[in-house]
Amino acid sequence: RFTPPRRAVLAVVVAAVVFLPALQESKWQLRQDARDTDPTSDADQTGLKELPVGKAVTWVLYLADDLKQTVTLSIERDFIADISVRYNQGWIINRIMAWVPEETPYAAGATIKEAVIASIFPRFAFQGKAMAGGRENMLRYAGMEMVGNTSMNLGYAGEMYANFGHVGGLIGCTLYAVALGLLFRVICRRAFIHPLWWSSQSRGRHRSRGQLVRKILCPVVRHLTDLSSFSPGALFASIGPTVPVSGRRNCRRGAIASGGRCYSSIVRGIKMRLLFATPYYYPDFRFGGPPRKIHALARGLAERGHHLRVITFDFENRRSRERRDIEGVEVEYLPWIGRGLKQVPLNLRSISDAVANVDAVQCYGLYNLLSPIVAYIACRRDRPFVLEPLGMYPPRARNPFAKKAYNFLLTRWMMRRAAAVIAASQGETAELGRIADPKKIVYRRNGIDVSAFANLPSGDTLRQMWDISPNEKVILYLGRISPIKNLEQLILAFAEADLPDLRLVLVGPILEPAYEARLRALIATQHLEPRVLMAGPLYGEEQRAALALADLFVLPSLNESFGNAAAEAVAAGVPVLLTETCGVAPLINGRAGLSVQLGVKSLASGLRTMINDPARRKQLVARRAEVVRELSWDEPVRQTEDLYQSVIEPRKLSRKVDAENFR
Repeated sequence: RFTPPRRAVLAVVVAAVVFLPALQESKWQLRQDARDTDPTSDADQTGLKELPVGKAVTWVLYLADDLKQTVTLSIERDFIADISVRYNQGWIINRIMAWVPEETPYAAGATIKEAVIASIFPRFAFQGKAMAGGRENMLRYAGMEMVGNTSMNLGYAGEMYANFGHVGGLIGCTLYAVALGLLFRVICRRAFIHPLWWSSQSRGRHRSRGQLVRKILCPVVRHLTDLSSFSPGALFASIGPTVPVSGRRNCRRGAIASGGRCYSSIVRGIKMRLLFATPYYYPDFRFGGPPRKIHALARGLAERGHHLRVITFDFENRRSRERRDIEGVEVEYLPWIGRGLKQVPLNLRSISDAVANVDAVQCYGLYNLLSPIVAYIACRRDRPFVLEPLGMYPPRARNPFAKKAYNFLLTRWMMRRAAAVIAASQGETAELGRIADPKKIVYRRNGIDVSAFANLPSGDTLRQMWDISPNEKVILYLGRISPIKNLEQLILAFAEADLPDLRLVLVGPILEPAYEARLRALIATQHLEPRVLMAGPLYGEEQRAALALADLFVLPSLNESFGNAAAEAVAAGVPVLLTETCGVAPLINGRAGLSVQLGVKSLASGLRTMINDPARRKQLVARRAEVVRELSWDEPVRQTEDLYQSVIEPRKLSRKVDAENFR
């Protein structure tokens, strides 16, 4: 984005302050001379002053004298009085309000009708149209007769009052301003897309913008060839041919179709500037898998050469404005007010600047205020944004009424304005189809860092710390302690299965103390205190050690857009039992574990199968190695990169092709 130097801005402002008043005063003095001149005299009688050259010389002399006054600040009283009249047009409106309707009735739209006719029809076709210069209106509605060659008009505020009175004038001014602003906005947006948009439209819709740009830039690059080793042919040969709008109605203008999808005619090798907006980010693990997932995507894109910036909140320090580099990703923390996830960012200027300096934006999650604020700013800044709900739609568990209100007011708007909506599973794709345009929904699974689970540390330390005997098997749950995770049914299923020498360990951060109290009460009611352990959160090496200790991993969630914890258990070599409502279930079921329906009985049956039937368990996990290969981040990162390239037009890419692409 072009930003003029401060010195240049200051110089222009100073020049305007000095020059404009002098220019206005010199024009006024020249008109006073014309008013004082006898119109019946000729050049011989009045001298050189009345000839065109003489008028120009006189005006330059007036301007020089007036500039001397503004520069030296030795301004005469008449100068100040004349400039006040020139700059303050309120006296004209006062004159009109004093004249209408006492002396002349309201025009009731007559002057507007005359202006439309005068602008459309030539005088030979409409002999009765008004003369230019505003003299007739000033005489009729202000009682002022213009002398000489003076031209003056009512102004749009005065004209609205002269036509419609006080209230109608206010409404008319408002409508006029809104219409003018909208028209200016349309022109600006088209001009930012392409400065010659009016030319490309006039040449016919069959000619794409890419062809026009190529026609303009080719001669320029040819001239630059002599100054460098770059080959212009390599540049334009690497730009794919564009598809006319009439040929691909679903493709945006200047885009190409490939594999049933539309992609911008982007030169491979051009790097993108991307912004992620998320209320939580790595390494804040208390929110479970999303912070790790978002960071993995950001890091993967950064490793591909794109510039990644993340704006988020620091839950420990609500005043934080810190900027960090986390494994190659620039992270900016925004100050906020509120409670929990109901945060309101205080530094909107930083958000606006961040959006203005990127090619595309991605908003993560629903039921927060950061996503809709960033989405709105992206729309105002004409930046495409992608929305990833993270499995939060439709609303489940807590506060269903508030979430439905949020969806009605904000989610629908975001999905309508988003360039694309990402779903992490086929089930989420179907759910989002109820509220979003199916053509916008893109399926892109999550991934995991497979290498991190190749060599796990020993779980003996945790076994001793939790007082688990060597002959006891461990069923592990790893994730947030939250109602959406359906841990009540897991505890009841564990009690119903009634398997000996078995310990259930629930590991994860507790964000809702009331829910923790409910679980502890349920454990006490079922007399499971010695067999069910709520171990609290574990991170890093301790979390990997817990996976090494586990004989079975269970994910009983009411809903998971994907289920990264289950995928990590597969990579760690742990058999998995999960509910069918988890997005990753089709990938795991029958290959690396077992998926069951929601319900206490089905979970209890699954526990018995995975613990008491070794032959069946071995059959269910026989293809684990295939699943692990399919769970890496390589494919999701590549899909995400392609998605961004499909929504960013070539004009908005931040960098040109690397020099290597020209050689």
